[in-house]
Amino acid sequence: MSGLRIPASIRRLLLQAAFGLIGLLGAGLTLVRYEGDILIKPIIEVTTGAAQPAPPRILTIPEALSIALQVPRREAEPEPVVSPPPPPPPRGFVEEPLATDALEGWLVVLTQEYAWRKGKDAAVELAGQAQPPEVIVEHLRRLQDQMKSASHLIAVGMASAEGAPGRERQRALARTKQLAVWLTEAVPPGYQPNVWRLNLGQYTGAAVDSPEHRRIVILMVTPRAGRVLAAEALLEALRTSESFGLSLDRFTDRELVQSREVVGDR
Repeated sequence: MSGLRIPASIRRLLLQAAFGLIGLLGAGLTLVRYEGDILIKPIIEVTTGAAQPAPPRILTIPEALSIALQVPRREAEPEPVVSPPPPPPPRGFVEEPLATDALEGWLVVLTQEYAWRKGKDAAVELAGQAQPPEVIVEHLRRLQDQMKSASHLIAVGMASAEGAPGRERQRALARTKQLAVWLTEAVPPGYQPNVWRLNLGQYTGAAVDSPEHRRIVILMVTPRAGRVLAAEALLEALRTSESFGLSLDRFTDRELVQSREVVGDR
């Protein structure tokens, strides 16, 4: 049988069909004769994939092209969607190095998710929820590396403007004592620092409910050579700090007392 020459106008169609014809080969269709890239014989033998082979069936070129064009192409698999890694959990502290003429060390302010619970002497809240003491102690243990670099740990206590002045000043003192106890429980084994309490009293600004006035603040410092720890040196460190962020002139007290809590050798 003579060959059929394909006009140039449908060469592009043949190129598209070529991929489909390749798919037919995998489906049990066999080309029995071909000549050149644009000259083919109009005879194609098709065999089925049945258990008992069927006699070959003859297809015309239009039929073969129709089948070839209907063979579904394998679509490219979509690229997997890579989700960005979750942000790291908040550390829970703002740690600022201190360096004055009198001392050096660290100022640590628990982030604003933590605050003394409003109207309570010795309770801390996290995002508005009260926290048991053991949770706070465990949280403070994350500061052990900074603790070991200092010879003095100072618990800073304060109370917000709400409430009677005398009662809130006593509340600030009670918070200072409680924070000193937690610090003592959180120090690393074998470390025996001096623990102090710095009571700032009540904040005397506008009487609004602001957790900033009930912040949990810790100083971990070492006096410079020839210096001793003094309240004025600690207050100066707070005044020059960016993390503390409160005017000391707004607080009622400036009392520094060494804690009676003794850090045992554990």
